[in-house]
Amino acid sequence: MGIGSVGDVLRNCLSQYCSASCRSIKVVETTCSGIRRAVRGKTCALYAFTDGGIVYYVGQTTDVLRRVGREHCGAHIGGSEGVVRFLMYLLDKVCSDQRVRGATDVVEREEIVAGIIRDFLSSLSIVLAVCEGEPGRECLARAEECAKTRLRPRLNPP
Repeated sequence: MGIGSVGDVLRNCLSQYCSASCRSIKVVETTCSGIRRAVRGKTCALYAFTDGGIVYYVGQTTDVLRRVGREHCGAHIGGSEGVVRFLMYLLDKVCSDQRVRGATDVVEREEIVAGIIRDFLSSLSIVLAVCEGEPGRECLARAEECAKTRLRPRLNPP
């Protein structure tokens, strides 16, 4: 599924469930390194991590920079379900990495694992359907379920 069609699905789901709260919805494609340029301030959105035709993860947030920028892209293990899902997806790679096996303590091991996750996430595109307004968590949750049903992400299917 192409980036444009992923954006269309995110926009349609957000529009369907949060239209009363969103004055407008725009679709933005970015990356972990570009998210701070793509989004300003506290912004609500549906988002998808993609690679070509593969949709890995779909989520919703009332603060894109915190959730996607700091927690996901920063690979804050334990900070979000998404990071744990990516960790499970990359578990074989993590377990076979000699640096992880040679780490002398938990803190060092966690930083190496976070680096592996960050490297993978930096290779993906992030498609955002950004809501201008303040939708409630309930409509965002319904919009997320709609997007998961339509996009069938590998890491968090409906």
